[in-house]
Amino acid sequence: MFTAILTLYWLVCLLFTRPSTAQVLRCPAGQRAVTKSPAVPVVPNGCGDQSGGIKYPDLDFESDCWRHDRCWGNCDRDFTSCNSEFYDSMMATCSEKYGIPTQNLLCRAAAVVYFEAVSDFGIEKFYDATAKHCNCCSTDLAVCGGRCVDTDNDPSNCGGCGVTCPSGRCVNGSCLVFSCFQGGVCNSFPTCGPSPNCVCATRVEGGTACVLGTTPCSALSACFSTSGCPNGYTCVVNSCCGRAVCAPAGGCMGGSARTNMLKNVTIDGEGPWFGKMEME
Repeated sequence: MFTAILTLYWLVCLLFTRPSTAQVLRCPAGQRAVTKSPAVPVVPNGCGDQSGGIKYPDLDFESDCWRHDRCWGNCDRDFTSCNSEFYDSMMATCSEKYGIPTQNLLCRAAAVVYFEAVSDFGIEKFYDATAKHCNCCSTDLAVCGGRCVDTDNDPSNCGGCGVTCPSGRCVNGSCLVFSCFQGGVCNSFPTCGPSPNCVCATRVEGGTACVLGTTPCSALSACFSTSGCPNGYTCVVNSCCGRAVCAPAGGCMGGSARTNMLKNVTIDGEGPWFGKMEME
């Protein structure tokens, strides 16, 4: 009698409580899944792999299986939530179609079999769906048009998606395209670029950069390399700040060098500025 009660309890738990499912990641740790561009259409195949392997009849669950296929093809969804949603959907189908207890129990038993099948034997198919519909991107990369890109140095996405820059001129998210031939020193900065507030400075790594010269030194962080600067900044030397600083390059792209010079001046008691325009 006791064994019969335990068996009945187990059956009730099995048929009315969602079983657990494996925790499976679409991408390796430190990466995220993004939808390919152009997106590959998801073509549901019903309840089972119709191309080979174990096949299951659709029975009462065809629409549930179709939704499950679409879920696996959605790069924003994960293995566990798709399977759990599949289970809940099948149980709802059983409740909707069968009011007679015995038929309802048989339907639920079939649903458990289907759920166990996708949870235990579907991992490889889940990875296949990921490879077909998704790209795995490192979390420190941007996603532009379904591609994983480094906006620090990608000439087609310099500092942001769709921002183009000549090859080799995208540095730390800034497009260093300008006619800036010789970096200046404190009290002797040639201007450059489209604004009179832009000055030609020498980069720590060598070469020059056209940067904004109207920023107080107190607002510029010290640096040893451009890689240590925020996106859109470049590390320059010989400024009036007395140290190498991360200078903003935004807005100082293009144009040709002028002969105006800069002086180290104090504005409203803020201390020295990287370069405040004073025409001579």
